[in-house]
Amino acid sequence: MHIRPLVEADLFETAQLFHETVQRATAGDYTTAQRNAWSLAPLDRDVWRARLNGQLGFVAQDGDAIVGFMTL
Repeated sequence: MHIRPLVEADLFETAQLFHETVQRATAGDYTTAQRNAWSLAPLDRDVWRARLNGQLGFVAQDGDAIVGFMTL
C-alpha cells in the first residue's frame, strides 16, 4: 500500500469510494434515510471538487486501486 497526495485525477474514484462507504459500511450504524442524506448518489465530479477545495488530501493506493482517502 502506498500513501500519496490526492490529485485531480482521483476525483471520480474517491467520490465513488465515499458513496459506497457511506451506503455499505455504515449500514449498521445509520438508517437508510440518514445514509441517503449523507450520500444519495455518487457525487458529480464538479460537486466533489468543490467539496474538497482548499483541503489537503491523501489517498491510500493498493496497486492501481484507491482503497482509502482522507482530507484535512
